[in-house]
Amino acid sequence: MSKSILSFRSAEIPPPTIVYIPPGAGGLLTVRSAFNSITIVINLRFLLPNGQVQPVSYELPSTTTYNEQTLRFPLSEGFLLSARITATGGNVTAGSTFVTFAITQSPNASAVTLQTVIAGFLTSAAPASYPGSTIFTPAEGPTFTLSQALSNPAAGAEFTGNLDLNLRGYIATFMAVFTASAAAATRTLQLTLNNTAGEFWRSRVGITATANQVTRVVGAVTGTETYTAGSYASILLPAGPFEPSLSISTLTTNIQAGDQWSSPVVSFISNIQY
Repeated sequence: MSKSILSFRSAEIPPPTIVYIPPGAGGLLTVRSAFNSITIVINLRFLLPNGQVQPVSYELPSTTTYNEQTLRFPLSEGFLLSARITATGGNVTAGSTFVTFAITQSPNASAVTLQTVIAGFLTSAAPASYPGSTIFTPAEGPTFTLSQALSNPAAGAEFTGNLDLNLRGYIATFMAVFTASAAAATRTLQLTLNNTAGEFWRSRVGITATANQVTRVVGAVTGTETYTAGSYASILLPAGPFEPSLSISTLTTNIQAGDQWSSPVVSFISNIQY
């Protein structure tokens, strides 16, 4: 019966990975998230020149919503065996948190980026990791739904709901109530969509309200348009395009001083932009 002999090469051994950290280099971890109470953790493993494997870990608390946050740290010279970025402290959903890990010339704030190792989305269940990951931009990732219940405007004023400047998307749903005052006048109710260039869409004319009427106005990207005078109106919204700095506004022709838009709720289909 023959014996199996296991041996290892001691010369002409290929590198364990394709990423080598030069002396004095730094790491740059960035995060932009829809959550402001999570912690991003990066775990790294290096093969040092002396043959030892060194694990290190750094944490970056996410304390603001959608704004980019960064953490710089020193890296050990050697081969980068693995990198793994995870989120703790909350239920991080798909499309809501974008992270990057890059190697920089030094840990200093002005250091030049040498290589991007990780760029992509993560969730509570699925970390972003190297090796095995693909470099993505935020626009290539999944979308998420952002719902906002907003404050009432003043009486006699219009309502505007804004998508955060660090997001891009389109309006999925809108709902608000228009209460006409006792003033004798016919008001026309419309919705407009706006971006940095100004208004790019307006709903059709035909929804009206007279004195003391209460009308619930609903907008959605699916369904049909219906209208019952003095009661209910549904408006079909355009499904896209994805816009930065997007907002939805009411446009009330002949609005009276005592008229009131109330209980506005807006849902955006959005993703994070850099």
